[in-house]
Amino acid sequence: AQKAGTAIFGVCGGYQMLGMEISDPDGVEEGGVIRGMGLLDTSTVFEAEKARTRVSGVILPVKAEADGLAGALSGCALEGYEIHMGETVRDADAQPFVTLKHGEREVPDGCVTENACGTYLHGVFDAPEAAQRLAQALADRKGVTLEGAAEDPAVYRERQYDLLAATVRRSLDMQRIYD
Repeated sequence: AQKAGTAIFGVCGGYQMLGMEISDPDGVEEGGVIRGMGLLDTSTVFEAEKARTRVSGVILPVKAEADGLAGALSGCALEGYEIHMGETVRDADAQPFVTLKHGEREVPDGCVTENACGTYLHGVFDAPEAAQRLAQALADRKGVTLEGAAEDPAVYRERQYDLLAATVRRSLDMQRIYD
């Protein structure tokens, strides 16, 4: 699919799987080494300690040969979190996808090629500008026109919480819980 020009995007474990190899030398999961999908020039080693970090960042400009859909996202500001076990390392000539702020440090994260991107940043498309730019780039690629305005993710999320709360209230004896 990727060779046919299909865009492929992996977050966290999906990012790890897009690489060349995943190894688990300490048996954190099942142990051993597995071959990845080979779409990104990366390799991952599982570690016992889980990274859990709120981060912000910016999608990096891409080299001409990796322009694809990532080029449409260049410069977008992002916020989200990382929660993963392991470290993924890019080959020396592989291009990072985003720069993330870890406190005062800026850290390159992810990897990008012409049609494949990966990152540890959960919430990468919660940024309205990133979501809109990606949708527009996909629509342009397919020769279709987007109609209507994109919904604000915060408004959508709040509506989903309201639906969940209503379901919980219908399903539980709320008076007993309050008592």
